[in-house]
Amino acid sequence: MTDMTEPQIHLIYGEDLPGMQAYLETLAHRVLGEQGTGDFNFVRLDAQTDDEERLYAECMTLPFFGAQRLVVYNNPLQRLRSAQTQK
Repeated sequence: MTDMTEPQIHLIYGEDLPGMQAYLETLAHRVLGEQGTGDFNFVRLDAQTDDEERLYAECMTLPFFGAQRLVVYNNPLQRLRSAQTQK
């Protein structure tokens, strides 16, 4: 069971790319343990190349030999560029 004191969604936004990467690595080690970003349960997706079905599938997949999964979704606002999607 997940610890409900840990937020389920983290929004990392800004121009400080090294700082955001450091935060993400710290988060990965806190959530996934010693392996961190090298863990099987760490998944990185990008809205520019991965569709919502893949995001949903990755979020709904049970952890592989671990207690939790960490799914990172880069550029989520990319999906809101077209008028159809904005509706």
